Amino acid sequence: MSSSHTRNPSSASDTNVNSSPTSSPTSRRSHAWGKIKSKSSSAKAKASEKLISAQQGRGGITHVAPIVGGVSISPTTAAIYSSIESTVSTSSLSSLMSPVPFAAGSHAPTAVLARTPIEIRTPYITSKLALVWTGVLGASAADAKVSVSAWLSFLLDVQQEEKDAEAVVHAKSLPGDTQVDITWLHEYLCRASSTAIRIPDAAKRDASHPLTSYFISSSHNTYLVGHQLYGDSTAQGYINVLRRGCRCIEIDVWDGDDGEPQVFHGYTLTKEISFKAVCKAIRDHAFWAEADERGVAGEVADGPVIISLECHAGHAQQLRMVEIMKKVWAGLLVEAPFCGAATVHDVTAVPPLALLRGRILVKTKYLPRDAAAEAAPAVDQQQQDVSDSGSDSELEELSRQNNTKKPPRAKLSRDLAALAIYCGSSTFPGSFTHPAALRPTHVFSFSEKVFKSHAATMEAQIIEHNKQHFMRVYPFGLRFSSSNADPTLFWRRGVQLVALNWQKFDEGMMLNEAMFSGEGGYVLKPAHIRPGYTGPPPRERKLDLSIEVIAAQNLPLPDEDDRPEKFEPYVKVEVYLGNPAIEKGEEVKGRTRKAGNRGTDAAWEYVGKMKKSRKLWRSGTSSHQVDDAADDDDAHFIPTTSTVVDGLANTLATNLHLHKRKFPKIGETVKFKGVPGVVEGAEMLGFVRFKVNDEEFGKDDLAAWACVRLDRLRQGYRFVRLLDTKGRRTGSGKRGGKGEAVLLVRVRWSFS
Repeated sequence: MSSSHTRNPSSASDTNVNSSPTSSPTSRRSHAWGKIKSKSSSAKAKASEKLISAQQGRGGITHVAPIVGGVSISPTTAAIYSSIESTVSTSSLSSLMSPVPFAAGSHAPTAVLARTPIEIRTPYITSKLALVWTGVLGASAADAKVSVSAWLSFLLDVQQEEKDAEAVVHAKSLPGDTQVDITWLHEYLCRASSTAIRIPDAAKRDASHPLTSYFISSSHNTYLVGHQLYGDSTAQGYINVLRRGCRCIEIDVWDGDDGEPQVFHGYTLTKEISFKAVCKAIRDHAFWAEADERGVAGEVADGPVIISLECHAGHAQQLRMVEIMKKVWAGLLVEAPFCGAATVHDVTAVPPLALLRGRILVKTKYLPRDAAAEAAPAVDQQQQDVSDSGSDSELEELSRQNNTKKPPRAKLSRDLAALAIYCGSSTFPGSFTHPAALRPTHVFSFSEKVFKSHAATMEAQIIEHNKQHFMRVYPFGLRFSSSNADPTLFWRRGVQLVALNWQKFDEGMMLNEAMFSGEGGYVLKPAHIRPGYTGPPPRERKLDLSIEVIAAQNLPLPDEDDRPEKFEPYVKVEVYLGNPAIEKGEEVKGRTRKAGNRGTDAAWEYVGKMKKSRKLWRSGTSSHQVDDAADDDDAHFIPTTSTVVDGLANTLATNLHLHKRKFPKIGETVKFKGVPGVVEGAEMLGFVRFKVNDEEFGKDDLAAWACVRLDRLRQGYRFVRLLDTKGRRTGSGKRGGKGEAVLLVRVRWSFS
């Protein structure tokens, strides 16, 4: 099998030539579809970086792992790929089907930060950690030592570390009489591998399943870097999302005045860029070697990139598009089917992810051999809105709003359609049993509004369809501000391509960040929504979640705020699960009170209900209340942060130790009890979002946030690494403070 896996495309003649002239870019902008005031200023796209190491692939990327003998192939997978056996050896097929790790490659901020240690900069955190050391591990004072057995018990029982975790293995290797001090706690919690978000292990990631078995990080109107009507179109938009791990990007192509196809949002005031410049930017940034801020090399992003082409150009410039793509993406573009299929019409299965590493796939409209062979039945107006083109849907919405007629779409040429090897868009025929819905490589695209309408009546059929076939959902056409819907609604129904507006870091993008961070843009779907699942329906469980918010450092200020002395942070925790109430918009959320101090470093105190009879302990000049009542498995210890910052942690710790108080309550707890909607085996579809807000009169402004998949949320005392309102790593910009923003919390969760 060659490293390029390409053949010469079919030379079938074009039978769908567009004979009608298309409008020029100038006329498209002057079209009276409402009064739009331009707020944009033209900006040059930044120069694209050169491919790292000559792209590693134009000289021959290794797309299939080395042959490993003795690998068993599941009956389902073997049946799906039976057609491959005739063209590759049995040993190569075994290698192809084995669980093959692929590079993580996500340059999203949380993925990069996950490889760097945390630096503690504030006494608000160090003083709280002193209380953990004395109250949980039982040290007699902050500068006292504990036995290695106490340390090991902390790792296993409190932190819920796996038995093969590095810290556990190291502790077990020490002599039994070893004594450890508080620096061990600091070093352990500051490790990249100890933060609240579990780092994905690329070596355990399985790339052997068909591409349709993965959730794929996807972008809508990728060329825009702002507003949908007057934002700038720039190649930088593609660089930004590719560098953040996006693997499906959209290109809207129109006729250019100079004979060269152009990219922009049609019938708006967005500025155009050349199609060729976009293709070059994709080539130079699709597959790259990651490095952190210290220049330490990470892994290479090699998951296939899907190009969602929305073509409005005429026949002549469509041919020019094909020419540009084949030339610029030479050695990367999949130009013909693998494994013996002569044309796109002969493809019987979508290949596994491993076979498509380092490749570029084109998604555009599918043209059958015989136009009448796959003719869809008549559909009503609502189904007509189910276009195979997201931009077409937006044009329809604009025309409806302005009482104008949407211009006719140019017919697709055979040369361009021939590149839709594994992603051929088709208009939904109104039924999932229609022949168009059974073609192996078809893609149905729905606006979020229409998808929800279909899901209300055909949810089971949608889930079954998405086990083996692609589906794409894109934002509703009137989301001009580049906002997004909640993507979890679509992931739970098996939608692979949930296209989002990456121009705005709102709730939808935060959840997308949590899903794909560190995953290389591909996440294997839960077993029950993949092909071949024969087990019983997965059991639904309830979630009990407790987040004790303890302290924070280096919090960024909200946008347009430059007075840290006025900043009053509090933490809001939100839970996203698959129960009907949440999907209908009901929020499952809780919040702390504002911190006990103002500023970018902060601490929270225990505020639980106290009994009338209280004991008052005196430590130096400060007093502290200790509640006799227990909450769950914990006793309450209530210090004030000002006291421990003043250097009295040792005295407090002694009192705590003498009265045998364990698991001190040193922060404020947000609890969730019995929240339904956790599907067993699909915990990845549950999410927890942390938001740090500034308490103000009126609307509270967002300062920083983090979002984590439930299957990656780690228990125990952990640091949560925070991003700013633009989704950037904190501490690197003008508003980032002196260092990285982190939140110290204690996490506990269980299922019932």
